[in-house]
Amino acid sequence: MEQSTAKQHLDWCVERAMVYANDGDWPNAWASFMSDVDKHPGTEHIRYHELAAMAMMSGSFNQPKVFEDFISGWAVKS
Repeated sequence: MEQSTAKQHLDWCVERAMVYANDGDWPNAWASFMSDVDKHPGTEHIRYHELAAMAMMSGSFNQPKVFEDFISGWAVKS
C-alpha cells in the first residue's frame, strides 16, 4: 500500500470535514478535521497549533467556503 503525501492527506482531511461543514454541522466538521490531521506525520502539527485552536473556539468559521479556505491553507511537512 502506497503512503500518501502530507498534501494528499491534508486534501483528504479537508474533503471529509467539508461533508459536515456543508451540512452546517460545525462541531463535527472541526472534530473530523482535527482527528484526521493527527493521522499523518506531515499534518499532525496542525492539531496542536494555537491558531487552529483559536479558530475552532472562535466560532467565526461558520460558512463552508471560509472554513474550507482556512483548513486547506495549512502548510504541511514533507
